[in-house]
Amino acid sequence: MKRIEILQTGVQPIVLFDDDKTPLTEYSKNVSGLLRNSNVSILETSVGNVILRPQHIYSIIIKEDSKENIESTVTIENVPNQIEEQEDVIIG
Repeated sequence: MKRIEILQTGVQPIVLFDDDKTPLTEYSKNVSGLLRNSNVSILETSVGNVILRPQHIYSIIIKEDSKENIESTVTIENVPNQIEEQEDVIIG
């Protein structure tokens, strides 16, 4: 079981869990691909998906964890429940 902690500017960390059996080094390289995208990325895990803006992420911590250390109910309570609206700016 992998524990993924996503640290973003201005909000509490998002913590996810994944049952993926890939070795930690390879798994970390795959997840690091999220940071190469300039717009929006989707992180898929066995628990669910999260949509991220990589420009707001400053660190991702990935650890192996035993199921005994994980709470039986996983909630993503730190994700803001509001969506910022942006207006298009047309120049010219």
